[in-house]
Amino acid sequence: MPPMMVMLVSLAGGALQVQPSPPSQGVAISPPKPAMRQGGSIGKSAYPAEALKRRQDGTTTLTVHVSSKGKVTTCSITETSGSTSLDDASCAFVRSVRFDPARDENGRAVEGDARFPMTWRLPKD
Repeated sequence: MPPMMVMLVSLAGGALQVQPSPPSQGVAISPPKPAMRQGGSIGKSAYPAEALKRRQDGTTTLTVHVSSKGKVTTCSITETSGSTSLDDASCAFVRSVRFDPARDENGRAVEGDARFPMTWRLPKD
């Protein structure tokens, strides 16, 4: 069996940041969070072919805007991994993740922003 390429998604408690939502929708007091486990790995097929060929790995820091329905509406690279293909794959991956939306002071779902790192690691040979 060939070695698996691993991508770890981690949310560091201090790195998660919240931006306020428009006043008509309330102000987010808790950030959106991925509705999935906060760490894990995916198989080789998800690792960008160019990065795999060049043996690139690294950490991309993303800022995502999440709707009140938990859908990523925008994704931007806050800090690059140094690999365009890994950075692009990070945004593509996070767009497929469902989020628990931010909440206002009354517990209602509101839109909000979250910032977090995604780490891509090649297997050790």
